[in-house]
Amino acid sequence: PGFARKPVTRRPAGFLEMNRCRVTPSRWRHGAPYKISRVVGAVFVAQTRTVTLVGSGFYGDPRVLSNVPGVTARVMRDTGTHLVVRVSVRPGVRVGVHSFTVILANGKRAAVRYNLR
Repeated sequence: PGFARKPVTRRPAGFLEMNRCRVTPSRWRHGAPYKISRVVGAVFVAQTRTVTLVGSGFYGDPRVLSNVPGVTARVMRDTGTHLVVRVSVRPGVRVGVHSFTVILANGKRAAVRYNLR
């Protein structure tokens, strides 16, 4: 009435046998590294535009700050790898290269530069 042991056979690479169950290792990485690589879209003075911040590790309700007074950014959508942000710029703000800082719910922060035209 006991279980007979199966003979050892060759298994495909990546499979583990534990308690007679085949388990495939997960390809999804838990805790993807938090980083921001680039800004897709253009930001103009005296206009409201929608831009996308591309990166990884976004979660929760991230806040987006700018280093320039008169620029406000509000997160519209978060997919984990893309943040869709609505950016409003007041008239008279200095043009040039500035930065967005994204702060996650756990306090981690990362910055990315953008060109204000």
